[in-house]
Amino acid sequence: MSQLKPKRRPGRPVGTGGAAHITARLRKEIYSALDICKKNGQPLDMLLSKQIQLDAAGTLSKLSKFVPQEVNISGEGSEFSLALGEVAARIAEQNAILRHAPLQEASEDAQLIDITPENSEESADLPGKPSKK
Repeated sequence: MSQLKPKRRPGRPVGTGGAAHITARLRKEIYSALDICKKNGQPLDMLLSKQIQLDAAGTLSKLSKFVPQEVNISGEGSEFSLALGEVAARIAEQNAILRHAPLQEASEDAQLIDITPENSEESADLPGKPSKK
């Protein structure tokens, strides 16, 4: 019996189409443009800094496609983790103050508002309440 040969998929092999050449060329041109900017005293970090100052939301939105989506913030000493630690400490301080404050002190300035309807017909017309008709 003859062995069956696997069928080849029609079309060009992956990575050899026209788009692959365009992508490689664009990548080369971008690197070249960045080198020219660097030689002119405007490296990429300075260009990005200026653009972020002009339009922070738009620039960061566009750049987000090129950075990793998952960020590890567990590293000790990172600015983000230190800021979260400070926020947690302040929340804990406020909770401790509220726990020890008597309820009467907190409610001295509070005002009581009566929200009961004056007659039963008005209460039947309120949305969310079944009518008594």
